[in-house]
Order: sequence, then structure tokens, then C-alpha cells
Amino acid sequence: MLRINLSNLDKNVKQVSGSKKLIAVVKSNAYGCGAVEISKHLQSIGVEILFVNDVDEALELLENNIKAKIIIHNSLQEQDLFLLKYPNVIATINSLEDAKILSKFKNVTCHIQIDTGMGRLGIKSISEFKNVLDYLHKHKFNINGIYTHFSSANSAHKELEKFKEFAEMESFPIVHCLSSATYNKLDYGNYCRVGLALYDLNQVASVISKPILIKKINKGESISYDSIYTAQDDELICILPIGYGNGYSRKFEGFHIYSQGKFYPIIGRICMNHIFVRIDDSIAMDSIFELTSENLPVNDLASFAKCTKYEIYSNFKFRKVIYK
Repeated sequence: MLRINLSNLDKNVKQVSGSKKLIAVVKSNAYGCGAVEISKHLQSIGVEILFVNDVDEALELLENNIKAKIIIHNSLQEQDLFLLKYPNVIATINSLEDAKILSKFKNVTCHIQIDTGMGRLGIKSISEFKNVLDYLHKHKFNINGIYTHFSSANSAHKELEKFKEFAEMESFPIVHCLSSATYNKLDYGNYCRVGLALYDLNQVASVISKPILIKKINKGESISYDSIYTAQDDELICILPIGYGNGYSRKFEGFHIYSQGKFYPIIGRICMNHIFVRIDDSIAMDSIFELTSENLPVNDLASFAKCTKYEIYSNFKFRKVIYK
């Protein structure tokens, strides 16, 4: 089960916003926390702009009556133009071709993305930028903003100087380039666009589970796939109904989980729907285990698994999610 602490989300919103307004990144199911419910809550506390990756993510929010502005990161194709009938949708212009496609629809609100070093999406040269601006003005687009995505915090200062060349060519109502990695290191623009920090400064998500079985195994007995774990003594173990099918990766084999003030080791192969834990007799069937929480932060899991926190959050998949 996934438990979402909305009070921590509120704290994070206040902490990252500072003197700037917030564009809340809710892509990839709000980093595994549930895009619709997170967006509803953010909207209720005054966040006015959300950021998603693609058409499907935007449509999910629109169909659930989200009224906040929604910036779509990926370029819209002709088959996506129906989304522009929603007054709160903001398209991203990543090229002159994008502008030409969107010009088939009237009164399009857009942000222009600049590629300052990521090499992914956005306009790279001043000459192309001028051509895009001329086209947008000629076709009466509502040019609502400009943004970039820095390739790393280490290169952000250099990339910011490049971004300024574009952003200061004319007056844009919304300018956003600061992210989770740079909102507290740089000062530029009137909005910050933040994802990970919204969910991780004070950890919002906890993964919890209760045993479905407690049993003894004998010395020399092996468990789970490939028999990679063999008991060195008679042991007490429990099985939890969670596994890599929920995003709890096999990278966490050999790690530990938390319950009642103690850490307990994961043993054997992690299955699609189950994990094995070596326990003591203080654990009962109603004991609550925390696979990640404020007691066992995602950062610790990422360090153990040698992966990023982004990977862990975005892989969460739970049918039962509690928001409180």
C-alpha cells in the first residue's frame, strides 16, 4: 500500500516556492504518488500551473476536472489538437514545425522551450528562435512563457547565460528554468518548475505492508527463486505481499525494511508479488512494515541500489493509495 502525506507536500510547496510562483511537475503519475489526487490537492492550496509530459497525462487531469493551467512538455501532433479546446491547456513550442501544426487552431496559448544543453527538445539557435517568434506573432499565438531544462546542476550557470540570450529578447509573462536541483542555487525568472523536491524534501510517499504469512524455516532450508538464500540457523521469516510488480525492484535484494523501531533484512529473491523478510518474535500478523518512509528514506534505497530517486518514485504501482 502507498500512503501519501499531504502535510509534507504542503511543506515542500512552501519551501521550494520562496519568492517565486510554482509550476508543479506532476508527470509520471506525480512521481508515483498519483497525478489526479496530487493535482487536486495542489490546486486546492493555490498552485495555478501544472506540468506534464504528454497528451495522455494532460487528458487524465482534464477528464478529472483539473482547472489549473497544464503545460504539456512534448510537442503536440495534428491528432492532439482537440486538447486545445480546453482553455487551461498550454502547448510547448519546440520547433518551427510545432508552430505550423498548432497554427491550424486559433488562439493557442504556448510556452517556447529552449535547448540550452540537454539536447532533447527545444530551440537551439537564435536564428531559429527569431523565425519562431515571427511566426507566432504573425499567427496571433498567445506567447505565455519561455523555459529551458538544464542538463545538470553542474552546468546550470553556463546554460542559464545561454537561456538569458533568448528569454531577454522580448518580454514573456512567465519565465521558468529553475528545478529541484537549482531552485535554491540560482535566481532567474518569476516561476520555478519543480518535480522531485515536491515529493522528497519532506518525503511524501511511504510504502507499507503487513505480513500475509509468518513461519519458521529450518537450518539449511532455502527460499524463493534460484535458492540464493539458505538459512544458516533455524529462522523465523515473514512474507509480505509486495514485489517488483509494485515497483519494489530486485535491486533491493539484501537491503532491509523497517518495523517497530528495528530494521529487518530482506532475504532471497524478490518476487513479482512477494518478498521474504527475516524477523524476530516481536513481529505479528498485524505488524506494519515500512519499505520506504521518513524512517527509511528513498535516498537510502537509491544509495543501496545505485540508482536515482527518480527511478524509485516513478516505478511505484499500487492499487491502494491512502491520502491524508
